[in-house]
Amino acid sequence: MMHRQKRGSGSATALAIILVGLGLAVGWFGIAPAVFGAGANPYDATLAAESAPQSAPTGNVAQLVAGDVVASNLQTSQPRDPFRPLILDDGTAAFGPGAGGRNGITFKVNNIQLDTDGTLTVEVELNGTIHTVGVGDTFAGSYKVISITPPDESAGTLGRAVFLFGDNAFEVVEGQEILK
Repeated sequence: MMHRQKRGSGSATALAIILVGLGLAVGWFGIAPAVFGAGANPYDATLAAESAPQSAPTGNVAQLVAGDVVASNLQTSQPRDPFRPLILDDGTAAFGPGAGGRNGITFKVNNIQLDTDGTLTVEVELNGTIHTVGVGDTFAGSYKVISITPPDESAGTLGRAVFLFGDNAFEVVEGQEILK
């Protein structure tokens, strides 16, 4: 006995497969941006900050910057040289505790303070030489102050400053010493 196939059942199956595929596609395009954050633009705050007038702040600067978040296009992490050896020929470590820097410059932020005229300054110690500088100042030839964030005692955060050395931006927290 042979079973006869119903007419139109093949097209109904094809239609069902197409509808399921469309449902999955709509679900994917609806959920994926929320899950992966494709709709967020991290540079919106930067555009707002760049369009603001560049005037020197007056008064208590800590109140002006509390809670404000501005995205920056500067890379403040320390890039690593993949060709610089981690272990030297004499068997000592080139990096880490107790490994003094070869041809390095010690860079330390000693203090961040608000001057009497309302401007923030940072005291930088560069190989034992002290420089007191503000935002936009260039010192020791190639270093430039990009931004200074004062300490916030109520939140328990230390002050920090972003510097530019050539085209390399880096951030140093108050009391931190790095090898540059």
